[in-house]
Amino acid sequence: MIPLVRTRSCLRALRCSRPSARISGTRRLPCTTCQSNLVPSETPSLFPFRDCIVQTSLDTCSVAKRFQACRSAEEVLLFALDGDEMKNSEIIACLDALIRVLYSVIRASQWAYYDSDLVLWVQSNVNAETRAYFSSLHRHTMFKELLREVDRVVDTLSPADTVTVLHSLLKLCVAKECNVLVRLQEKALHVLNQLSFESLSLLTEVANFMKRNGFILNSLACSTIQDKLDDASLPQPTLHDLALAVSNIGYFSSSEFITKILHKGAVSLSAVESITSLDDSLLLLETGVRFAEVDRATAEPFLRHLFRYASKLTIHQLCRLTRLMTFYNLATDEEKASLRSTALVRLDEGLLRASDVVSFVGIFDAVGWSDDIGREFLNLLSIHIPDFDTLCIKHFANSSFITQCTDQKLARLFASRWVLKLPDIFEALSVLMTLLDYCNKTTSVPRYAQLVLQDRLIQALQDGQLAEHPDKVTTCCQFLLRCGTVKAVDFAASHVSRMTGQLTPWQFYALMHAVAFKRSIPQKHNLLQDWHDCILDKKDEIPNLQVASYLFNKFFPSTTLLHRQEASLWADIFESNAPLVGTSALRNTLLAISNHRLYVPTTLQALADFALKKCLSLGTLLNLLNACALVNVRPNNISHLCDSYVSSLLKDDKKDCFVKYSLHLASALLSLDFVPRSLVERIFSLDFLRRFDEEAGEFPEAGILDRLLFEVNRSTILQHPELDVPWLETRAMSDIRSSVGKETNGEVFAEVGDILKDILGGERFVRRSISPYFHAIDFECFIRDGYGPVTQSVATLCPNIRKVAVILLGQQDFCSNENHLVGAAAVKIRHLEILGYSVVKIPFYEVPDVGADADTKRHYFYEKIFNH
Repeated sequence: MIPLVRTRSCLRALRCSRPSARISGTRRLPCTTCQSNLVPSETPSLFPFRDCIVQTSLDTCSVAKRFQACRSAEEVLLFALDGDEMKNSEIIACLDALIRVLYSVIRASQWAYYDSDLVLWVQSNVNAETRAYFSSLHRHTMFKELLREVDRVVDTLSPADTVTVLHSLLKLCVAKECNVLVRLQEKALHVLNQLSFESLSLLTEVANFMKRNGFILNSLACSTIQDKLDDASLPQPTLHDLALAVSNIGYFSSSEFITKILHKGAVSLSAVESITSLDDSLLLLETGVRFAEVDRATAEPFLRHLFRYASKLTIHQLCRLTRLMTFYNLATDEEKASLRSTALVRLDEGLLRASDVVSFVGIFDAVGWSDDIGREFLNLLSIHIPDFDTLCIKHFANSSFITQCTDQKLARLFASRWVLKLPDIFEALSVLMTLLDYCNKTTSVPRYAQLVLQDRLIQALQDGQLAEHPDKVTTCCQFLLRCGTVKAVDFAASHVSRMTGQLTPWQFYALMHAVAFKRSIPQKHNLLQDWHDCILDKKDEIPNLQVASYLFNKFFPSTTLLHRQEASLWADIFESNAPLVGTSALRNTLLAISNHRLYVPTTLQALADFALKKCLSLGTLLNLLNACALVNVRPNNISHLCDSYVSSLLKDDKKDCFVKYSLHLASALLSLDFVPRSLVERIFSLDFLRRFDEEAGEFPEAGILDRLLFEVNRSTILQHPELDVPWLETRAMSDIRSSVGKETNGEVFAEVGDILKDILGGERFVRRSISPYFHAIDFECFIRDGYGPVTQSVATLCPNIRKVAVILLGQQDFCSNENHLVGAAAVKIRHLEILGYSVVKIPFYEVPDVGADADTKRHYFYEKIFNH
């Protein structure tokens, strides 16, 4: 299409059919006899004029009505620019007529959407076909002259007209850096306090569409709106103006202010409740749940209104309502069922547009899919995906349906569409990020589409297109690391290494997921150490326990040695994020604690509270209790956990894993010095022991179960003799008995043995031993009060003999971040003390501090044994 260029000479030709002066501010349209001068047949016109100018009435009427009678953009411009200066009201009417005409043309071609100017306005920024309509207008000579007219009258515009003209020009997609727009914004800021609430709400929409350029405008408008709402002398705003304003300033407002507006909106809604206010109710509700902590009582008036007229909601509105109620936990089961049934009724009506299909996908993502509906939508989508524009691609890529889709034909069809629309997608960063998130979550994207997207991303990053957005660069590099070729991976790794100082721990968390997808990347590029140092520098920015635990497990897998300093740093990170618990955080945190013996009591308590609150599975609880037992941390709600899960386990005693779960649960609880009485009694019943003998051989971990039974048996007899359980012979006993007497390697062990022999008077006074209940004792000796060491044979005959068990505690007997005994060592010492031993603990960290002098060492051990 070639735009038609008009000049002043053309305009002068119009004057033959017009009076020399204006009459009551009206304009006459050119007569049909002048068309040969205006529209040469050999020059194609961008704006259809010839076929509709004859339909224009010549009756005298107001300027606004005459502009509204124009049927093409060129006719509007010709009518507006006759060589005389335009009045303010004429400029506003002209702009309004241009919007009406152009949006009518666009609406006719964008049939995938309902007739919504707001959607078309958004489309103009993300769709090349839509932008083309406005670009042709912007290049038109007469439109440029119209902008000069607007620039001339800026200082004479009233405050309300300033906002109206600014809104109209933005709706015509005039460039944000245009001088006229800049001047209008400056004036709007100067007259902010003089604006009515209606104009303020319109101004917030202007600021919202200006994105980053509108931050200052929106924040100031937010303050002004708050002042006007607090002023009781001013008339109360309409529900529409209130909803429009709060939806645009929610980001800049406090939770209390938004809640206050919601209460005002509820009052206004009770007076004007009707079908026309449905979108206003939805806007208020959306803003409330996004930017404030809205409870069910606050949301109730809006929900009641929306459900009353649910059958009148558009499919897009129904989707918005369903998703916000589901994701913010506002919906009851009955309301979910109602929303689902409403959606099914609307689906049966048919006549769906492409945007309707995408909205339905969002609805069923929220309320749940069935096999029949899933199959139906596979067919619907195969019809409508070829019509998806940029916005439809964004919302569809954000759905669980396509992310989890296993239908390769549909995935290929969707890929072919978004590959075709990539030029538009790269013009809208939010759409690009949503598409990349989709590609990072699924494995069904065809390889050719990945490669096309990869090349575009590399080019965009090289051109610095995303340099001001580290979070978006992270998403791009995440895709390249996960799905890119070797060249793309090298490019992404080097790009990330140059910007590590700008990245947050959350962004490293996202990148780590991509790195984990290809295990060769960390070794080749030495990423982990660099990332680890950067994350520790920003440890206060770690957002929650999920991020902290995931990063820790990637930096320190189970086979990696964790040094004390690093363990202490990460333990502090875990403790500071302990309140922010989720299911994924629980799993990863327990893995970190179990692999590296982290002493984090606050974190474990938070996990125990979370497990009790969420009623997690028995397997998850066992992992939690095993971690607590490992690092010797007893949660303060252990009795509630025991009551809840033990009773549940005993009710399902017919399950195949009953024996295994019972032994694991009892062992963990007894290690924490808590007796699950009913469970222990069941374990030592004849029926359970018979099942154990029958089933133990079927488990690959039969040896582990045998050891667990032994430990439960031993702990119950020693810690709770009142239960009077039998002492069972197990294979674990013979394994422990055979291990005693074997040489223990280690210089410390040999040195301690020599010193003890020296201070006790010989080898016959000290020995390696085993307790009656099979606890390995490093060195055993007998001290007679007032006499000194005696041999074992003498000790059995003499009274007042003190049995001393010397236990060497190595690094493995303590938590990695603190000198806190692990569970196994603590249980052993507890049992030995119950058996009457005086336990002398020799921690590994004390021995080096004693010094190298032999006399000093002898004195240290002498004090330990004789003055214990």
